[in-house]
Amino acid sequence: MSRVELTYNPRLSIAENAKLANVSINAVKKYMQSKNISGRLNACEYRFRNLENSIEILRKKGEKITVQKLCDLTHWSNKTVIKYLKALDDKDVYLATISTPKKVSMFTLSTNERVIKAVSANEHTILANILKLYNNSKPIEADLTYSKGVIWKNLPQPNRKFDIHPLADEVEYLNIAENLPTGIFGSVLFDLPFIVRIAGAADSSIITRRFDAFQNKQELLNTNTRMLHLSHKLLKKKGILIIKTGDCVYAGRQIFTHVHLINEATCIGFEIEDLFILTRKNVILSSNAKQIRHARKNYCYYLVLRKK
Repeated sequence: MSRVELTYNPRLSIAENAKLANVSINAVKKYMQSKNISGRLNACEYRFRNLENSIEILRKKGEKITVQKLCDLTHWSNKTVIKYLKALDDKDVYLATISTPKKVSMFTLSTNERVIKAVSANEHTILANILKLYNNSKPIEADLTYSKGVIWKNLPQPNRKFDIHPLADEVEYLNIAENLPTGIFGSVLFDLPFIVRIAGAADSSIITRRFDAFQNKQELLNTNTRMLHLSHKLLKKKGILIIKTGDCVYAGRQIFTHVHLINEATCIGFEIEDLFILTRKNVILSSNAKQIRHARKNYCYYLVLRKK
């Protein structure tokens, strides 16, 4: 009996692969099992690549990206295009649910043996990976800037939640955290605004209408420094601090907030463990600028620090 060299094509079904190789369906299944191939996983990865390539083609042509145009390029149905467009931002998480024997949440991605990347477009993936690497996959003990808790969607909620202006009953006022004893938490997070309000533009700026902002550069830097000191006080020795921050441009000058934080943190007794970059696909652009002086900041950072 002659041996048949199989080449699995994720674009085709198992039956189609079997027909193409002129073997039985069971033979294809055994081949996939021996090579540790997940048919569904490979097919999904192929579809994501196909969709991303199609989007890139439309961008290079300068054409508007529509579902119909993507249908024409991918030869998929309208329903399939919409399904994969929705999953595109959560691609790593979506593929992780397929590569494991049972459906997992975003947080249980932390138990999946996948390469952990420093750059991602998915905030929940970054947070889950930080918790896995530096917090033994445990929930954060204190979030000092909880707000509405959006960053904790599909992740375990912090044990204690604080904010300067609490929006829910379970969120405590920040001054309560300021009066807590020293060294009571093993992990702390804060996420301050990283935008400086443009004087006289409060009613017209899209960015300042959508996000909270500081009144000037010094207020931004001083507030970040105070939160560093508060976090250092609240953390136990070897405790982990996670900071979400970003850089901005104000009055024609760049403010590198993440550099300020790293320098200050080193001075007060933290050591830098890691840095993750969260990219943003849908950056809010202003059409009022007559001249572009700096690159648009379409990213923000997650800093991971450890108290010495």
